[in-house]
Amino acid sequence: MTRRETPDADPKPRRDHPEEDAGLGDALPGRPEAFERLVRLHMRDVYALAYRLTGRHADADDLAQETFLRAWKSLPAFRAESRFGTWLYRIAVNAFLNRKKALERRTRLEEEARDRPPTRVPEDPSGRAERDEIRRRLRLEVDRLPPRQRTAFVLHTYQGLDYETIASVMETTRDNVKVNLSLARKKLRKRMGDLL
Repeated sequence: MTRRETPDADPKPRRDHPEEDAGLGDALPGRPEAFERLVRLHMRDVYALAYRLTGRHADADDLAQETFLRAWKSLPAFRAESRFGTWLYRIAVNAFLNRKKALERRTRLEEEARDRPPTRVPEDPSGRAERDEIRRRLRLEVDRLPPRQRTAFVLHTYQGLDYETIASVMETTRDNVKVNLSLARKKLRKRMGDLL
């Protein structure tokens, strides 16, 4: 799987894939070339979700690959009760939650950076350095959220999914999604202070 240029600039996921239905029908009998077309169709969205969940390119590559591998193995069981893309998101989230400890191992420098209080970057003419620092700090704080809060936050804020779709991906209720999202936002506001 190839590394994406800049996940911060990733657009919102595409919701309608007219080619999906035809490709899915071809892939169900176990035709790798048809499944490969579906992978190409959803690769960007799955990778963006994987990056937002893991925070690292290498981990995102692994998680996206694991997602598509699991999808291929489980394809005969797919009953089209949700869109194929939503099903892929569910697989990615479950894989992430199952591997969370391994994915969250960070170097000692990253651990120290998380424990340091946020430092404000002096304003430069473009303000870019300060925005970069805020994004970096937010990414670190999102990484510290409990898994279900982090997942709800990432799916809503970065992937642009509505509560119903998030509930389907996380296999929970809409109210549970709202609670996790609210707790995540409260923690981030407390940790980020005036940076948000």
